[in-house]
Amino acid sequence: MILDNQDATTLWNIFFHIHIDQRCLSVLTEQCRTLIAVSGSLQNWSASPYGKIMKMSTEYTLTELRRHWALYTEMHSLPSERLKKLESAFTSVSNSVHNVFVAAASRSAGPLFQSAIEVSALQFTNYWEQGTTSMDANVETTFSPPAQSHLLLLTSRRGLQRSLRY
Repeated sequence: MILDNQDATTLWNIFFHIHIDQRCLSVLTEQCRTLIAVSGSLQNWSASPYGKIMKMSTEYTLTELRRHWALYTEMHSLPSERLKKLESAFTSVSNSVHNVFVAAASRSAGPLFQSAIEVSALQFTNYWEQGTTSMDANVETTFSPPAQSHLLLLTSRRGLQRSLRY
């Protein structure tokens, strides 16, 4: 997306938020379509602007990435029953950390970590309650689990599975 001059706020929202607004969802979906279009073969990929910075050593790797990009583009059109299962999975994880005090991010403040403990714990709680790093309650979000990097959806022989990354 950097190669395509997407703004930093959009990149941040797509990478770090679980819930994203419709504009970010559209940007991510369109980016995946662009990547699918240039990833039909290793030769096509290598000749593309993306192939210059993201090298593929095997056709299998490129095929797997292409499969995941396709999943991202198709997930918003899943049957409502599957989308409800994904929302339920997110809610389950969110509820499991609801009353947990996690201040791990405060370590990034270095010698001032003690001053950051409370705010990092508050940020953790907000993230899992709202699905976004924004502390602004007015931020528009849409529940679209497949569109985020944090909800990796994998298709296996057993069907759709989910894995949340924290």
